[in-house]
Amino acid sequence: MKIGVHCCAALPGPVIMEMTGKDAKVHPHLPVHYDFRNGKMWPNSRPGLGVEFDASQAELELEITEQSRPIPLLERPDGSITNW
Repeated sequence: MKIGVHCCAALPGPVIMEMTGKDAKVHPHLPVHYDFRNGKMWPNSRPGLGVEFDASQAELELEITEQSRPIPLLERPDGSITNW
């Protein structure tokens, strides 16, 4: 979200960035995240992406235990990758 806010803020005209809900969503694993005031997201001056990550509050969503490539990876004779 924050990257989108900064990109939108750099444009010279009015910009709309949609977000579901009327208030800032609570993310336990992101104690510091985007700035949401008066129904709008605002860019901030915090370093990097402007978020803080708390790994102790993060939940495992997916664990990949084996390699899978359902779409073939095609290579040319010289070893470069192609999509044909």
